[in-house]
Amino acid sequence: MAGRLEGKVALITGGASGQGRAAAMMFASEGAQVVLSDVNEEGGTQTRHMVTENGGQAVFTAADVSVEADAQAMVEVALKTYGALHVLYNNAGTVGIGVDARVTRLSVESWDLIMNVNLRGIFLSSKYGIPALREH
Repeated sequence: MAGRLEGKVALITGGASGQGRAAAMMFASEGAQVVLSDVNEEGGTQTRHMVTENGGQAVFTAADVSVEADAQAMVEVALKTYGALHVLYNNAGTVGIGVDARVTRLSVESWDLIMNVNLRGIFLSSKYGIPALREH
């Protein structure tokens, strides 16, 4: 029996670890061809390897979802590699690393990073991903 995502292409942002890695494994086990993106190249490569070791298909592309050119490029990787995009999983996010998130102690730089990844990243990924989703 074919998996629920057989013949589908899924782009997962933040695919290097945690929930993104788990989603990659699950989507691949259901037959999806997986495109992983993350700023963590080592983790992204490990996730790709885990997917392919288990019989799935995956590629990894290093991308910072808060950078417009990177967001556009990761969608292009999906289209060039697999010819389509059917699933966009906006998983990338951050709470900052070693950050005291109390508003009176949070630096402006940490705030900007959190907002850029968590909000701008979803906007940019969707801006370039949705047209590809609509085509397929």
